[in-house]
Formats: sequence, structure tokens, C-alpha cells
Amino acid sequence: APPPRLTGRALVVDDDDAVRGATRRLLQRLGVEAIEADGLHAALDAVQRHGPFTFSVIDVTMPHASGPEVAERLRRQTPALPVVFVSGYDESDALGGTALDGRTSFVHKPFSLAALERAVRQVLEAP
Repeated sequence: APPPRLTGRALVVDDDDAVRGATRRLLQRLGVEAIEADGLHAALDAVQRHGPFTFSVIDVTMPHASGPEVAERLRRQTPALPVVFVSGYDESDALGGTALDGRTSFVHKPFSLAALERAVRQVLEAP
């Protein structure tokens, strides 16, 4: 049997409108409500207006604040927030010294629906 549909609410943070919108639509196809933010300040505002979030999908390279910086700020409000980082760069180049733990994963852009689903399930099912 196929795995159950995903549920919950995701915060999608990406400075590229097209990528952010496409990611939101993919998450909606998986059964997740998704809210978009174009950077750190919009993400923090979204948490105040729409939170809490089940998980977040965050672009690694953005102007003004990197993905890891955005994740760190979001986790000040929700310490166990699962995060899927996305980037067009290889994982080691994109994340530098940022360690991936059980509640953090990485997907290379462009990604498929299946790849995004695997990364989300990984962070949601981590102990």
C-alpha cells in the first residue's frame, strides 16, 4: 500500500517566487497546507500570523539571511521544528558547516515530488 498522505502545515521560505510557489504546490499535492515567505522577516511574520508549523522548507542561499540563519531564528520559537533545506548547490557546498541532524534534511534543486516527500518524511519521522 502507498504511504499515507502527509498532513500538517509547512512554511516555505525561498526568495525566488517561482520556486517558492512550485514548492508550495508540490506540498499541497502531498496533502500539506503550505504558507509562503520570501525571507527571514516574512517567515517570522508568518509564524506570528499562521503558526505553529509542522515543518519548514527553506532555501539555503538567500539575500539578507541564509537558510541556516532562518532555521535558527524559527527554532527560537519552535525548538524542535523539522527543516528541509533546499539548494541548487551540492549539500556540502550549500550548507558548509551546518550539520544535518534527525530533524534536518537536504534536497537538491530542482527536486521531484518524490524527493521532496522523502526529505519531509525523514524529518517528520525522526525520533
